[in-house]
Amino acid sequence: MKRIFAGVLAVCLLSGCTAREQDQELLEQSLNTPFETTAHLQYQGVDARMTIQGDGAARSYTLSFTEPASLADVAMVFTEDKVTVQYQDLSVSVKPETLTDGMAGDILMDTLQTALGSENVELSRQDGVLTVKGRLDNGGNFELRLDSQTGNFLSLAMPESDFYMEFSGFEFYR
Repeated sequence: MKRIFAGVLAVCLLSGCTAREQDQELLEQSLNTPFETTAHLQYQGVDARMTIQGDGAARSYTLSFTEPASLADVAMVFTEDKVTVQYQDLSVSVKPETLTDGMAGDILMDTLQTALGSENVELSRQDGVLTVKGRLDNGGNFELRLDSQTGNFLSLAMPESDFYMEFSGFEFYR
């Protein structure tokens, strides 16, 4: 009886480790594979829509706004060493540290990079959704939700910052 119990316990422990490893692998693959998606952002009273092109492996994210009209045709390219704002033929680049904390693109980039640090995040899976919870260096908590089958981003929330982003039309470029 003890051997049966020990065997069942070992199988349960191994399958738990395997599920955690699978979740971690899915997360890393999703965050490192180039992608494009449409996003609806609600942030500190702003309601915006944009296209996001990301390449986590290169740590580069481009946000191209479509709404509101005041931001239409504005694109922001975030990389580790600079942020470039583009509007029609105009372009300006600055070092990320010169910008105020809390820009939507900065939050997105920080969250995705933090999620790659497995020791800084908690993973859970329920009803086909992989939930990644973590804390940014600036102290804000985030919750990133992905489709547990495809790895497609579903939503990103930072409740303390009144930040919510919902993704649709997600496509990986593999």
